[in-house]
Amino acid sequence: MSECKVCGSETGVVFNIGFSKTPVCDSCAYTIAAQQAVCAESERDRLKAELKAIRDMVDKQAEDEGLWFDAVTCPEAYLQRELRKLHAAIEGEGNG
Repeated sequence: MSECKVCGSETGVVFNIGFSKTPVCDSCAYTIAAQQAVCAESERDRLKAELKAIRDMVDKQAEDEGLWFDAVTCPEAYLQRELRKLHAAIEGEGNG
């Protein structure tokens, strides 16, 4: 039996934390896992919102005729090709 590193109670449970056996009681382990689940859910929601904002921007650009005109110069053609690749990647259609 060892002392829980969080609350100090006696425990026989150990976890690998930082490549070291660390005693953590069941109660503290459950609390830590619950906190991690809440953080993971919050992070997932944040990433979903960021992805939606990016896709909304791509949709808005797709409707902008000023970005999709027939290129006349090499730099225009290059920029349009790269913009199309970016749009395809964001829309999940590969990398063009």
